[in-house]
Amino acid sequence: MKFDPVCLREFENVLRCYPHVNVVISSSWREVFPFEAVRYLFSPDIAGRVVGFTPFLDCEIVLDFKYLRHQEVLGYLRQNEASDAPWVAIDDIAEHYPPDSPIVVTDAYIGFDRSAALALEQYILLAQLSIGNT
Repeated sequence: MKFDPVCLREFENVLRCYPHVNVVISSSWREVFPFEAVRYLFSPDIAGRVVGFTPFLDCEIVLDFKYLRHQEVLGYLRQNEASDAPWVAIDDIAEHYPPDSPIVVTDAYIGFDRSAALALEQYILLAQLSIGNT
């Protein structure tokens, strides 16, 4: 289990420019691997900012939601009293989120590349403007 080193470098380089940004994992990896194992796939200076996994949705209500990953993100925000906090998802399946969601869509075969890094930076900068954070 490891991230592509080029993709990881691109992602972490963006995060290093924005030390207030944290990472929450909403990946199928959370179903197989413990949090600490996934957290330590990141460089030491970034691993501490990987703060959790999104919750699993109750099996009985999963069919009620069209956008499952989006619901998991919202669940995490509710659990952490951060429902109003800005967020952005990074996913290779846009259909996991409603069309107006903040999402950086990556190519499943390429991963997090320079284009994705630029898109992520745009979302972070917009979030900073919306909350007055400089």
